[in-house]
Amino acid sequence: MTEKNRFHITKDTREKKGHGWWYDENAYCSGTTVAKVDIGDYAIEGMEHVLCIERKESVSEFAGNCSEKRFHAELKKMASFPFAFLIFEFSWADIERYPAGSSVPKHKWNQIKIKGKYMNRVISTARLEHGIHVIACGDKVRAQDVAFYIMRKVYELYN
Repeated sequence: MTEKNRFHITKDTREKKGHGWWYDENAYCSGTTVAKVDIGDYAIEGMEHVLCIERKESVSEFAGNCSEKRFHAELKKMASFPFAFLIFEFSWADIERYPAGSSVPKHKWNQIKIKGKYMNRVISTARLEHGIHVIACGDKVRAQDVAFYIMRKVYELYN
C-alpha cells in the first residue's frame, strides 16, 4: 500500500491491452498496477483473498465463456472470496435478446448454441451456488465506476 488511507488496484496481466479498466490516482486510490491476479481480473493490492472482480466486456464474450469448463471452474474458485463480483459492460436486455444486437453476424445466428436462457442459468448458478454478485451495468463507463465503488467500499470495511 502506498498510503494508509488509499487502496491500490491490481489489473490482471491477462486483460487484453487496450481493454478493461484503468484507475488513476485520486483521493481514495493510489492508482493501478498490471500484475498477475490469480482469480478474476481486478483485485485490491494486499486484499487479493478478500475481493475478486471478473469483468465481461460483451455479451458475446460471456456467451462463449458459458460453454467453457475453465470459466465454470473460475466461478467455483470465486466462491471462496468474501466478496466476489461478475461485472458486465452490457445490460440484462443484451442477454435476453442475444445474438441480436451483438457482434455475431446475422448469417451465423442459427449456429449459436448458447442463448439468453442458458446464460441466465449460468448467472443463477453463479449467484445461488457460488454467492457471486452479478451486475449488468449497461456500458463500460458505468461498469468501471461500479467496480471502483465496490473496491472502495470493501477497502473501507477492512481498514
